[in-house]
Amino acid sequence: MAAPSLLAQAVLHQPYLGVGLTAGVYAANHVQIPPGGEAQFWDYGEHEGDFYMNQTIALAQTSSFAKSFPDAQWVVANQNAMGFSSTLDSVVEYGNVVEALFAPIALDDPLVTFKWPVLYGDTFEDTFSVNMELAGDPYTNTGSFEATVDGWGSLQSPADTLYDEVLRITWSTEQTEIYAGDTAIILYNRVDYFTDGRLLPALLHEHVIILDTDSAEVYEGKGLVWYDGITLAVDPAEAESSALQMQVSPNPAQGPFTIQWSPNGAPDAVRVLDVKGAEIRLFGKAECAASGGALRMESLPAGLYFVEGIWNRTTRMQRVIVQ
Repeated sequence: MAAPSLLAQAVLHQPYLGVGLTAGVYAANHVQIPPGGEAQFWDYGEHEGDFYMNQTIALAQTSSFAKSFPDAQWVVANQNAMGFSSTLDSVVEYGNVVEALFAPIALDDPLVTFKWPVLYGDTFEDTFSVNMELAGDPYTNTGSFEATVDGWGSLQSPADTLYDEVLRITWSTEQTEIYAGDTAIILYNRVDYFTDGRLLPALLHEHVIILDTDSAEVYEGKGLVWYDGITLAVDPAEAESSALQMQVSPNPAQGPFTIQWSPNGAPDAVRVLDVKGAEIRLFGKAECAASGGALRMESLPAGLYFVEGIWNRTTRMQRVIVQ
């Protein structure tokens, strides 16, 4: 088969993400990576796995940790961790929050993984670093990232979903993590099969090796993971603009403030949350419907608050500062 022209390649454009995107994530045993080069058909239809977790994407500002990641556009949450990123002209990772620590780990030097559009043959590389205090002890994490778009074709997922336009991206990260006097060297190799127009991959392989300072292996793990049941609760083209359909004024406020929304329909509920996510005030459906399009929130102690509007399965969030 002759080498395909670039016009025949799958292209990963800026992904169409939106509030409420969820996917079931499944895991099974590691399998051998097929060769790249010419157009491929990757068949993983025979693999079986157990349901592992749900992953949800929301606007970063809806998280109580948003202030630690001011430039983030999205928060991607699974069972025990949240990652903060943006996907405007490139994919930028700003850091994460691990449930066990309940402390944000923000990168001093954000990691740029991909720039749009992504084409077969592209390569990417970047560095990242963290220097902070974690639970009273110094924590550092420095590393480098490399990625190559080394395959294209179609893919049959283990859930028997057929994806016609797929790019394969092989990437690796090497990082040195130092915490409370202990040092670990982490080698992370990964292969993603991305479908056109999605940041979530159709399927991925992961291989992690952790070494100590004497290069002795502490841990090795590898697996095959795939995504299925991907749904989008709102029209992705409206994800950003629709978040502006609820307004809080004045903001900053020095006393009471007003919560207003577009005339498309009153929310089912409006919640006012403090910076830790605790509910301060709940306006129910009847109260919202009878408000005439505006609710008044009486004075609150000085601080940062979040106003959440809920329409069926869709939410809108606005920050408000009380001085």
